[in-house]
Amino acid sequence: MNNIKPESFVHAMDKHEIYISTNTACSSGDLSTSVMALYNDTKRATSTIRISIASITTNEDINTFIKCFHEEYDKLKGLVNKE
Repeated sequence: MNNIKPESFVHAMDKHEIYISTNTACSSGDLSTSVMALYNDTKRATSTIRISIASITTNEDINTFIKCFHEEYDKLKGLVNKE
């Protein structure tokens, strides 16, 4: 995610009451074993976020998530680029 720490993104989304995770469901540490298995890329496996949806997730929920995702991503990307 362009050098954005996953934890920063998780906290940014919390402000919108959108809860995501820094690990895949089957991961127990800082390194996503699933992402490593797919891409064999340590950087990607340590900077992954997990987004889950359920049968009760509505189109409005998804649209809200997308809007907030872009908003927070742009803010954090701007901060990273200033460093």
